[in-house]
Amino acid sequence: MLQNKISKCTEYNRYAKHFKEIRNISGPCKKILSFGCSTGEEVFTLKELYYQKSEIHGIDIHKDIINSINNKNTELKFYDSIESLSKYDIIFCMSVLCRWPLINCENDYTFDTFEKTLILID
Repeated sequence: MLQNKISKCTEYNRYAKHFKEIRNISGPCKKILSFGCSTGEEVFTLKELYYQKSEIHGIDIHKDIINSINNKNTELKFYDSIESLSKYDIIFCMSVLCRWPLINCENDYTFDTFEKTLILID
């Protein structure tokens, strides 16, 4: 998997307005993926507040974070490899395909990286 975002900043129900609107549009969904789930707050938010009856998975490139979440959680599934995943009704990819301005950032976030990640998600 490609790393698109350096920051692991996240919080519970960070995108309440967006989640509520998407839930209103989508209706019930069987399977949902949080792509770039970081420490899992988005997954927990979606399951507890918006899609209680859905199967929700999270995926992130950071294996240590995913292992930590899986050790604490038994209901939801978190992965560090895209090969473990299947098809989803909705894929949330919130603030993942971006790079916020960084001081002394050595690597540019190229369109090539962006495009490869979109193809992977698709």
